[in-house]
Amino acid sequence: MKKTLTALLMTAVVATPIFAVAGTSADGAKHHGLMHKLELNEQQKKQMKEVMKDNRESKQRYMKLQQQETVKKLQGFLSPEQVAQVEQRMEQRRQHHQKQEKSQHHRGERFKALNLTAEQQVQVKKLMKENRAERQQAMKLQRAEHEAKFAKLLTAEQMETFKAQETKRAQHRHDKAAKHGS
Repeated sequence: MKKTLTALLMTAVVATPIFAVAGTSADGAKHHGLMHKLELNEQQKKQMKEVMKDNRESKQRYMKLQQQETVKKLQGFLSPEQVAQVEQRMEQRRQHHQKQEKSQHHRGERFKALNLTAEQQVQVKKLMKENRAERQQAMKLQRAEHEAKFAKLLTAEQMETFKAQETKRAQHRHDKAAKHGS
């Protein structure tokens, strides 16, 4: 139980900046295949890249704010030493996010040194559950806004292709999460 809670805490708090920086590169490289499939003209490519850049920056701002709010909430029930350890680990993860370990065991080990009490474990679990629900809702709204912006730029046929690709990507993410037990 304790390992699960510490893993949850580590994943949600420490991985947050990782989610914020993950995504499309400044030149839209991640979506290069999508843009090719949509057969965009040069103006559409430029506009799509701008929309994606705005979307990425918005996600980064949101994730940074959520991380800061989470740390403030943790300060309400963790000791100052535990909070300092959390912040130190968060900084280490920022510096080494490319090497993020996917193993549940390793994620749990990172917070073992916090020695959370049973009450703290309950509070952390509740906080992480709330954060996840809030993050999912915010990302859902952002995806809808993102899609609405694309709808203004694309032809009906291009939008149909875009939606099909997004559905395919969502299914891939779902399958990947199910495979890893997330």
